[in-house]
Formats: sequence, structure tokens, C-alpha cells
Amino acid sequence: MKGKSKIAVLTVVYPGVEKYIDDYLRSVNDQTLAEFHLVLIDDGLENLYGYLSEKLAISFEILKGTGSPAKNRQIGIRHCFACGIDYLIFADVDDVMSINRVETSLNLLESTAADVVFNDVDIITDNGTFLLKSYFAPRLPESGLTSLSDILHFNYLGMSNTAIQLDSSLVIELPTSLLAVDWYYFSLLLSKGCTVRFNSFAKTLYRQHGSNTVGIKNPSIDTLIQAINVKAEHYRLLKENYREVAKYYEYFDGLLHKIGDIEFVQTYYNCCLKNLEDRPCWWELAKYYEE
Repeated sequence: MKGKSKIAVLTVVYPGVEKYIDDYLRSVNDQTLAEFHLVLIDDGLENLYGYLSEKLAISFEILKGTGSPAKNRQIGIRHCFACGIDYLIFADVDDVMSINRVETSLNLLESTAADVVFNDVDIITDNGTFLLKSYFAPRLPESGLTSLSDILHFNYLGMSNTAIQLDSSLVIELPTSLLAVDWYYFSLLLSKGCTVRFNSFAKTLYRQHGSNTVGIKNPSIDTLIQAINVKAEHYRLLKENYREVAKYYEYFDGLLHKIGDIEFVQTYYNCCLKNLEDRPCWWELAKYYEE
């Protein structure tokens, strides 16, 4: 990175996103605020530098990935902090940013002194057709996100719709075993008392496709089992610092041991489906029921 940039956008690229990368880069180039630096973690995409040199109108750099989604994000966050970045905006390469996302995220971080800002998402298909607009808006608590309890059972805060005011307290060790990196990271920030504000001016166009492992998609038994795995690992790691979540780990870890029981899984799935919100948040399908 040449000199000090105040703002950076952090993105991870990997094989399989080739068909989406042009849309993403177009949204980077079209930002209403152009004074930012793009940091990309390359996790195996060939000839990335040459391709970006032809496409990008802003400064960028490429860091080598590790194969671990958690460690890739950790590398990027630590690098940006070491380089003196003040504001870091997270983005996914298979999604698209509204053209004002960088500018409005920066304005809100500066004007409110918030630690985290997040924006809503519009759900789009693989080819970019709109499915649902302002997806999270009907679900957001009126008081905003103020504590860990607001994202204890599901998540609004992804690595595609958030931005942070970067200081040492936000540079956190991320375990390699993490399955939902964003949920764990922002759970830790909220539990530390970090302030979160909603950016109502920007959007992320959140793409649904087969390899998008955290997509908000039609529920199925397969996505239920995936959510159970995510929650068991999430609560296992979180309980090391917050014992109050131990009961959730024990519950979902117990469910993992029942996955082979087809009748049980079908019954649990039916119960979860019956109680699922119209616009489920990330990982909400797998429900916790008091025993």
C-alpha cells in the first residue's frame, strides 16, 4: 500500500466467482466517493493482478489467501490496521454494492462515532434479477442492534453489508474452524459493547447461487443440517468467553448426534419450518427449543 489511505474496502476472491467479478468491480469503480483503497485476499484465483489492472480505476493490492475463510478475513483486517486504515468496509466479490455504499458508510461512521454500521440487502438471483428489496428492514428491532442478544439466534451482520471504524479492539483472532465468520466476529464486537448503526441510504445486492453457502434461500433439510453445524460451532467458540451461551452449544451439539435419525430430523425440520419468520435471517432456520 503506497502511503496511508483513510478508507479501504476488503474483499476475498476465490475460484468459482469468475462470472460475478465484473459486476462487483463495476460497483467498486462506480462509487460516489472514489478516495478509497481496495484490498483483495486472493485464495486461488489465477491471473488476478493482470485482470484487475485492466478493470479497476482505483488503487488496489492483493494479499495471499490461506484457504481458510476465517484466516483470510483476519489477514485482511490486520493488514489494514497495520497500514493505518481508519475505516474498513467489508464486501463480497459475488455481490454488488450500491454506488453510495462507501460514501454513506463513511459519513455514518464519522458522524455518529459508531464502531459498526450495516446496510440492508436486496436479494437478487444468480443472473442479477431482483427477488426481494430491503430484505432485513421488517425484521430489525426498533431500538437497533445494541447487544449480543440482538444477534444471539441469527444474524443480520455479514461480510457484505458492514463497515467498521478500525482500531486495535476490532483486530480479533478468528479461529480456523469458524463456519460463520461474520456472525462470530460481530457477536464478539457487540458483546464488547461496540456501537452499531443502521445505514438506511445504501444497499448490498446479495446474490443467491448454488455455491453461496450462507445464502438466504428456500429452506430444506440440507440447509437445516448446515445451520445446525454452524450453530454448534458458533456457540462452542463463543462460550469460551460467554458462558451464558453454553446451553445453546449443548443443544445444537446434541442435535448433531441425532442427524442420522431420519424421523427425528424430519420432525424437527417441520417444527422449525412452522415457526420460521417470513424473511428469515442468516442461520435462523435451526431453532432452539427449551427442553
